[in-house]
Amino acid sequence: MKINKLLFIILGFFVLVTGLIHANEDEKILQVKLRQGFQFEQQGQISQAEILYKQLLENFPHNSQIVGRLVNLYLRFNQFEKLDDILDSEKDFLPPYIYQLTRIEMLLKENKLSQADAVTEQLLASAQNNFSIHKRVAAIYQKYHLYDQAIDIYISARELANNPTMYAHELAYIYQLQQRFQDALDEYLRILSKSTFKFVRYRLERLDLPYSEIITMLEQKQAVDTTAVLKEMIGEIAVLAKKYEKALSVYSELGNDALIRLSELCEKEGAYDISIRCLKKILSTVNEDDFQTICYLEQKIGDLYYKAHEHEQAYDHYTKVMDLYDKKDVHIPRDQSKNAYKNMAYIELYERKNPVRARELIVRVHELSRTSGEKAEISIMLAESYLREENFIEVENILQDILYSGMYNQELRSLAELKLLEATVLQGNFTRADTLSKDFIALNYESPYVNDVASLYRIFNNELQLKFAPLSIQGAAKDLIAGFFFQDNEMINTAVDSLEIAVQDSLKTEFILVQVADYEYDRRNYRDAADLYNKIVKSFADGNYGDYALFRLGSAYEQMNITDQAKFYYEKYLLTHPQGAFAPEIRLTLKNFQK
Repeated sequence: MKINKLLFIILGFFVLVTGLIHANEDEKILQVKLRQGFQFEQQGQISQAEILYKQLLENFPHNSQIVGRLVNLYLRFNQFEKLDDILDSEKDFLPPYIYQLTRIEMLLKENKLSQADAVTEQLLASAQNNFSIHKRVAAIYQKYHLYDQAIDIYISARELANNPTMYAHELAYIYQLQQRFQDALDEYLRILSKSTFKFVRYRLERLDLPYSEIITMLEQKQAVDTTAVLKEMIGEIAVLAKKYEKALSVYSELGNDALIRLSELCEKEGAYDISIRCLKKILSTVNEDDFQTICYLEQKIGDLYYKAHEHEQAYDHYTKVMDLYDKKDVHIPRDQSKNAYKNMAYIELYERKNPVRARELIVRVHELSRTSGEKAEISIMLAESYLREENFIEVENILQDILYSGMYNQELRSLAELKLLEATVLQGNFTRADTLSKDFIALNYESPYVNDVASLYRIFNNELQLKFAPLSIQGAAKDLIAGFFFQDNEMINTAVDSLEIAVQDSLKTEFILVQVADYEYDRRNYRDAADLYNKIVKSFADGNYGDYALFRLGSAYEQMNITDQAKFYYEKYLLTHPQGAFAPEIRLTLKNFQK
């Protein structure tokens, strides 16, 4: 008896396992066939796909996957009679609401709007509290551009749920499609909170409205909503609209955290003045004994002044930071202190022209540098300080150590080679400079400094041919290049006069004046640059650089925001050089002037 019972259990287990194995195999076969049908659809073989799905439906009656494939197939290709037949035959076996949803879509595709509305009303009444159904029905109407009906469904569901934020995103999107931007903005503001702030701002940015109109709408909303998050949104849109004073006024009411946020936003937009004012407002509220916070703010203000090219102001704030560091034992992150010393060294070296003080600061930067690459970069700056004193031996020693080390990347080595070339030119050794520049251009043509080398090569090797020139021309040219390098206008003017006397050649004189004009332009001395370009245009009308000088003359006036003069010279260029190298750029600029 016990044996029979055991055999019965084993037999039952065997039957169960066998059934599961067969079921698993059937499922695998089904998925393979469904993929085959999908491939038929992609290849446009619709009849083959239909035949395959019908054969599968015979083998797997009422299978929802197969029915769904047939329904989608008939919908896509407007085979409404077949769709109607399969819906009726599978009605009792379809998942809840799928029958009505599919019928609504079919009726809308057939343009039977009243019948679709009737089915919709019946479905929504039976699924009153199932808001996912409301959303799916609204999406169907939206799909067929029936936006008003979709809006009505969303709003009806919102009222039923008594949830004023429900479907705000969906409604806002439809309102945008209808160009009802005020309504879209109202919907986005329904979901505005600290957690959704970035998302809502992103959406408001992309409304097809000027920022000024968005600000006006937000301020109207503020009459009934005085939350801080709405104020912050007004401030951020004001930044995007470049209404920085308004943004500062708004953020000042929101406290120091908001001012820090505004400072960061304005820094990204390049509005350094407002960013600095934000931090100074915060600084004025900090307890005088809170040296750590003071130090952080002074450092940040110094960095902003430096980015704004107000280097003396930056230097003053960096000095305050270093005084706090030395006297109050505050902690400054290594990278921040290194950056401050480096910027101070730059100001001393290039603007105050004090290489001795610059070297003292460079030594501090070198001590704070971690990697060999950072140290090599600072060593190049150290070589520059010796170059300012024309101590060519020290310059050569420092740069050769970097070049022959083999442990630095190609970019650093290229920078060292550029500095060695500059030193060689300033020594007046044009033969060696010619060799160095040719080797650099041939071997380092992908270097970021190749244009600097090429520019320097053109100065001493194009029209002037300094390698073969008389000593009088070489000496005057060396002084001119040194004037550029040391930013010494008196030296430049003296060298230009000497060169004009020495060369006695209009083409070479024109070339020299172009170099001086470019030097002033690059230093943003646009008025002086414009005067020189104008002199070239008038005095060397048939020269090699007349078209270039005319283009740069217009560009200099553009940089000074004297649009009428810029337009005059640009149009003159197009009249005299309609196919010139700068004609496409000028046409684009003139088009932008009209906006």
